[in-house]
Amino acid sequence: MPNQQTEEDYRNRYLLQGIAMGPANKAEIDQLQLELGHDLPIAYRAYLRVWGTHPPKSLVGSDCVMSDLHDNKTAAIEILADDGAEWSLPTNAVVFLMHQGYVFFYFDATESSDPTVFRYYEGERIPVKVTDRFSDWVIGL
Repeated sequence: MPNQQTEEDYRNRYLLQGIAMGPANKAEIDQLQLELGHDLPIAYRAYLRVWGTHPPKSLVGSDCVMSDLHDNKTAAIEILADDGAEWSLPTNAVVFLMHQGYVFFYFDATESSDPTVFRYYEGERIPVKVTDRFSDWVIGL
């Protein structure tokens, strides 16, 4: 069985990119999990510990910090309804990035410790898989 990466492993991998901006602390992330009603994948928790309050430069202009998560999911549900999409977000979806109200990125928080990332563009009607692992999406920034 392969070694499971820890939250610290992911965090250190992200920090090597040299673009840490505004980290959230563990207590803030724990509180967010309580509000969401489910645990967050460790790869995403690590992301929040590097960019939880201020996004990396490549994401400036997108809603992608902890304080955006509730509004992002609500907006994503509205986009899908307005589009007449034939699918809905998974119950435990985390819409971790919303850009200009027409595209969003999400994962299912219960899928794995490093979940698949999907993107939805307004008008496309179905989501597209972007990466097999959230950590790969982060490294691609």
